[in-house]
Amino acid sequence: MLFRIFSFFIIVGCSACRPSVLESALERAGENRIELERVLRHYSEEDKDSLKWEAARFLIENMPGHLSIGGDSIGPYYAALNAVFSNDTLRNWQDSLDKIHEYYKSGLRVQEDIKVIKSGFLIANIDSAFRVWREKPWASHVGFDDFCEYILPYTVGQYQPLEDWRKKFATGYEEQIDLRHPRLSHSAFWAATWVNREIGTQIRFQTLEPFSKIPLLFPSLLPKSRGGSCREYALMGLSIMRSKGIPVMMDFIPQWPVRSGRHYWNVMLDNRGKNVVFLATENDPGMPHKVEEKLGKVYRQTYAINRDLERLNRECGDVPDFFQNCFMKDVTAEYMRTSDVEIEVPSSVKCSENYAYLTIFDNEDWVPVDWAGIHRGKALFKNVARDIVYLPVYYTSDGLKPLASPFLLDTDGKVIVLKGDTLNRQQLKLYRKYPPSDNAYAMGRRIVGGKIQAANRADFSDSVTIYRVPEWKSAYSLKVTTDTAWRYWRYLSAENGLCNIAELVFYQRDSMRPIVGEIIGTEGSCFNDPNHVKEKVFDGDPLTFFDAPTGSGAWVGMDFGKEVNIGKLIFIPRTDGNMIQLGDTYELYWWGPEGWQLIGGPRIARDVVLEYLAPSNALYWLRDVSRGREERIFTYSDGKQIFW
Repeated sequence: MLFRIFSFFIIVGCSACRPSVLESALERAGENRIELERVLRHYSEEDKDSLKWEAARFLIENMPGHLSIGGDSIGPYYAALNAVFSNDTLRNWQDSLDKIHEYYKSGLRVQEDIKVIKSGFLIANIDSAFRVWREKPWASHVGFDDFCEYILPYTVGQYQPLEDWRKKFATGYEEQIDLRHPRLSHSAFWAATWVNREIGTQIRFQTLEPFSKIPLLFPSLLPKSRGGSCREYALMGLSIMRSKGIPVMMDFIPQWPVRSGRHYWNVMLDNRGKNVVFLATENDPGMPHKVEEKLGKVYRQTYAINRDLERLNRECGDVPDFFQNCFMKDVTAEYMRTSDVEIEVPSSVKCSENYAYLTIFDNEDWVPVDWAGIHRGKALFKNVARDIVYLPVYYTSDGLKPLASPFLLDTDGKVIVLKGDTLNRQQLKLYRKYPPSDNAYAMGRRIVGGKIQAANRADFSDSVTIYRVPEWKSAYSLKVTTDTAWRYWRYLSAENGLCNIAELVFYQRDSMRPIVGEIIGTEGSCFNDPNHVKEKVFDGDPLTFFDAPTGSGAWVGMDFGKEVNIGKLIFIPRTDGNMIQLGDTYELYWWGPEGWQLIGGPRIARDVVLEYLAPSNALYWLRDVSRGREERIFTYSDGKQIFW
């Protein structure tokens, strides 16, 4: 694939055994060496500036491995993209972008910056970066070393086409900056805040499907795109703010520790030398950003080569794709409490590369997020985030191989090895395959205080309350203790609960088959939405639900035409579909000596709870083979699933 990560032979070819890092980079440039030497000569002879010469050296020494998109089609390609982004009436952007990419991709190529970059381009970038650094009052606190990373780089991301984005962003987005204020005009924090608000005012940015099939956009085209993932947000903020002399970088996590996906955001170097978190257009510096989320390993994108990662790539024949990127550094300790974790490598494991990795589960596979060298049979991982489950592995051409049992690094920094005990099994009662989202929990809690009632009069004037919901659960399986037969059965909404119930199933006593009657209850729905009427409670789909036209007093139930003895009810509050679904087929796995091992066999859910006898102290994974993708690993303690 054209835009896959390149093998890091580019970096490896510039090993430290050569005379100097600068000379190594110049040798890597090949025929383009003359362009780079022209830059160095420019700042040593024509425009004598020792600091600019040092900046040029920094850029050149760390340029091997930086890649951009070029080729004969690059101009027409981005002209076509610009036309799409400029069309306010176009509805299906993604389809148009995909077609443009398919048409032009044969004329695009990945190129090494060090072999194609021109002296004029690099000189213009250096001069422009120095101009804002020296002239803008909010950059006066930035030292040279920080300047080289936070402001100077000509590129904001791998595969970025080479363009003078500083010039294109030189004007605009500064309207709110108050240079008259004697104190705030020198504040990088307020400069970033004001520019960020101006970006939000001018750009109608929205979260769309990431531009996964196209290379990184021209930075100047990102504001026009008005959509994309958090990465596009962060890159846009990075390029605009650096063009203003605001010291900004991009941090990211390669994998969420409790769900699939990764995340990117910005950091701004404030006047105290602290990195302040924000995400361009989404929230200002200093405002809470994902503070309720676990982060796991956090990296900062850098321009400089990480020499430790360079060594990893040089010494190992096989390296996970993520760690083939040498332009990042670990900043986990800036965000949370961490611990160093030492893993003992079993003598039976033949790890020829002498490197180990820590992985986090992404709903389907283990994803590498950290690495460490193996010395004397042990691997020491530094700054490991707490309250997360990890699996130590090693890597071969065949992929990841387990190195030891998974473990939980708890909130106190204690390592709890999750090694399943087959001699001491425990009973599991499982209600979900994935933790509830905040919205599912908030909406589901509307059932608390609701009642199951039975009556023999249609107006329920003789009703009895069979059950009152005391607390939220994903689903309820209720055994009816009374032997009295009743004709009418219903769920009565809790106060202000909008009768939000997704499913209601009745079973006659000593029967496994649901009994069906005539649907009765409150007519209509909130906002007269036909998708949320009372009939949805009996459609067999837990993702549909009744949303009553009144907050309190609404109800839904069945008239069975005669008195029936109900022995069991199943009812489900408004939900996200990740509880146990009736009729679906499930498989439960535990992590054993051979990896994931199936407990028993596939099982069809006849109730909203699944019961298993499983090895204790293990890591488990419940899979719904009938539908869905959201599944999380979990442990089991005190009768409850604890998702990780």
